[in-house]
Amino acid sequence: MSKFIKKLDDFFEMVKEAFKDPLEIQWIDKAGHLVGLFEINDNVYQINCVEKENNIWKFDFYSVERKADSIVLSPDMTNRERDKFRVLPTVLVGLEYLVLQKSPEAIILGAADSSKGRKKLYASFLEDFCLKIDYKFYTKVYQTSEDITSTKQLFVLYKEGGDIDKLYSTIISSIEDEK
Repeated sequence: MSKFIKKLDDFFEMVKEAFKDPLEIQWIDKAGHLVGLFEINDNVYQINCVEKENNIWKFDFYSVERKADSIVLSPDMTNRERDKFRVLPTVLVGLEYLVLQKSPEAIILGAADSSKGRKKLYASFLEDFCLKIDYKFYTKVYQTSEDITSTKQLFVLYKEGGDIDKLYSTIISSIEDEK
C-alpha cells in the first residue's frame, strides 16, 4: 500500500510543480491577431487569438504536427498525454497575456477533442481564472455533426455589463465559421 501512496504523492507533486512553472510563450502581435508558440518535450503548440468584432476575441489552441512537407494545426490533444501537466498552465498564461494586452470584452474558447476529462478540467480552471480576472463564465457542450459522439465544448469568458447581443452574434458566427 505504501508504494501506491508514494506514487500518488509523486503524481500530485508533479502536477503542483507544473503549475508553478508554466513555459515561456513566444508572441507575435499583429493588428487583431496574437500568435503564441511554446514547446514541451519536442512537441510544439500554438495559441491563436483573433479579434472577431467589438473587442471579442476567439482563443484557439493547437498542437503543431509536422507532416512530410507541411505543418498541420490539430485541436486534438489526446496524443499528447506526456505533455498534459505543462500545457494547461501555459495556456492559462496565454489567456492572462491576452487579457493584459487587449482587455477583451469577451473571450471565446472551444475544446474539440474527445476527452471528457480534459473538458471538465478546462471548465474548472477557466471558471477559477474568471474569478481571478473578474469576468463571468459560461460553458456549453454542443454536437458538432450528426454523429452524436462528436461534441465540442464552448467556453465564454466575458465582462459583466457588456453588450450581450453582440457577444451572442459573435459566438454564433464563430461556431458557423468552424463548420
